[in-house]
Amino acid sequence: MRNDWIVTDRRRDYGSRAARSSARLRRWVFTACVAVAALQPLSVYADARTQARRIHDRIAGVPPSAAVLDDMAADVAAGRAVDAAYTAMANRSFYDVTLKNFAMPWTNRDQTVFAPLNDYVATVIGMVCDFAVARNTAKRYSFQFRMSVSRIVAASPGRVSGSTISRKM
Repeated sequence: MRNDWIVTDRRRDYGSRAARSSARLRRWVFTACVAVAALQPLSVYADARTQARRIHDRIAGVPPSAAVLDDMAADVAAGRAVDAAYTAMANRSFYDVTLKNFAMPWTNRDQTVFAPLNDYVATVIGMVCDFAVARNTAKRYSFQFRMSVSRIVAASPGRVSGSTISRKM
């Protein structure tokens, strides 16, 4: 009986069902706002060199050399953080450690990264490496050309006569 009294007491505090829902929503929104403000990444306020160092440390797992750090800092400062990440992926320890630790838990029953290298993990590492080689080759040996052509296109294809519309392609 004591629990019934507590429930009815809480219901009287909030009033109707709509008031309880409104109070619950306000608490949830307030909690979400506080969580977002508390979890705001401080890297937003860091300079480009610090952000580049953090990117390299997290992707490759090792600190970058001075030349690599300068290159990545220039990319981050220019707003090309993805290019900076690809530069960090060019480090050998990305393939030796990061990718191995990424794929290893998929292949063993204990889901641990401390298992010997197996064929599946080697295949994942090879696929990522091949994608990186293909990406660099395609960027180096291809070009992109944008052109705007205005064509007259038949509204009803297959008819000899009909209305036409002009489209930009």
